[in-house]
Amino acid sequence: MMVVMDMNRIGLIFLILTLGLGVDFAITVDAKIVDQKDGLSVVRMPTRQNSSASPSASPKTNTGDAVRANPTTQTTAGISFKKQVAPILLEQCVDCHNAKKSKGGYSLDSFDRLLQTGDSNHAPIKPGKPEDSELYRLIMTIEEEDRMPKKAPALGKSETEIIRQWIEQGAKFDATDRSAALASYSHAADHPNAPKFYAKAIPITAIAYSPDGNQLALGGYHEVILWDLKSAKLDRRIQHLPESVYDLCYSPDGDSLAIATGNPGRIGEAWLADVKTGERGKLIKRTRDVITAVVFSHDGKRLAIGGADNAIDLYTLPDLQKPLHITQHTDWISQLSFNPEGNRIASASRDKSARIIDCKTGDSISAFAGHSESVLGIAWANNGNTVFTTGHDKMLLAWKPDDAKEVGKISGFELDPLRPVTMDDRIYVPCADGIIREYAMSDRDLVRVYPRNNSWIYCIAIDPKKHRLAIG
Repeated sequence: MMVVMDMNRIGLIFLILTLGLGVDFAITVDAKIVDQKDGLSVVRMPTRQNSSASPSASPKTNTGDAVRANPTTQTTAGISFKKQVAPILLEQCVDCHNAKKSKGGYSLDSFDRLLQTGDSNHAPIKPGKPEDSELYRLIMTIEEEDRMPKKAPALGKSETEIIRQWIEQGAKFDATDRSAALASYSHAADHPNAPKFYAKAIPITAIAYSPDGNQLALGGYHEVILWDLKSAKLDRRIQHLPESVYDLCYSPDGDSLAIATGNPGRIGEAWLADVKTGERGKLIKRTRDVITAVVFSHDGKRLAIGGADNAIDLYTLPDLQKPLHITQHTDWISQLSFNPEGNRIASASRDKSARIIDCKTGDSISAFAGHSESVLGIAWANNGNTVFTTGHDKMLLAWKPDDAKEVGKISGFELDPLRPVTMDDRIYVPCADGIIREYAMSDRDLVRVYPRNNSWIYCIAIDPKKHRLAIG
């Protein structure tokens, strides 16, 4: 059965498919059957939901944005580098001037580097003298070839005035660590509110079932939406997150939700939210680019986080202290997956490789290089004896974790196969062509092709107890 749930209250669309041929799930709250044939039913949800369904739906005043937008709104200490200047630099400048990519020999992704000269040998900041500061000169010049940022609109008057006043007031540093990345200064409260209503549907790039199958979490814009599947109503909205949500994973006890988020090229954050209260919870990690993957081990004792910093951070629970920092990859982490025992983690990366890593030491057990393009997804077989990876080369490959020996190959995808999910003896592969394909693990035979969606299928989640498949 295919259920199309049109949550027009928040403007998001997702699908639920039953994995079996029989009908075992239906949403009947003010819904009607639109189409029914061959055991597939389409159901549409109510077009509006009462905002009182969400205890956290009321917008909150975002004082951080107000302070930044209005340079006359100052603390008694004057312009704040941490709250007002750093966010401008992070959004407008860091993409081209960072430790990895320093155009003109200049990097400003930390306060220390901001003060160091580039190839011009002109001081970027001269405290008290904005007109003599190279940074200020370059953002104010009318010469198109010199003005910063390059190939982008000029900074707004309020932004240049904040920088001018900050330099004039002595270019004071009001954070704690001068060498820390600017992204670490961005306070979580500064993230905008999620829209009260969405003007149109947006892509869902992350989706997850609660362990009991009664709740579905899906990524929105600056938020995660929790949907109560028993009542078919909006439950809670976890708000004040970065722009995009890239991955979601419930803890095995169902009390917490790990959230991978970020604003591309500016900030990445991993949160551990309280599902019962809908609170954003604990900020686990912050980086200068997006966090793309979060996953709990099956026993709930470990949490792994990966992202655009090319690293995997492995935390022990419940203390979340002193993570094991793993740097086995040379490009973004695409997806992470624990083996059933929880002592190994499999990683997929844009560096065209996948790895099996020992969770105690962080050492690489094996490295798989069978893909000719970026590896997009990774999943363990339920018995832990095989690993499956998908790639930008339009391949689904099966290989052994101990020696990375390839044991199976599936090709012929029209567009990229994305993040796979395994259950029992099946592997489910969402694809950019809008189709989910179901394969048998043993012989890699195609078992079933689900009805084509009218756009990319970015992510899927499985409720193994009720045999339901949710699609984003």
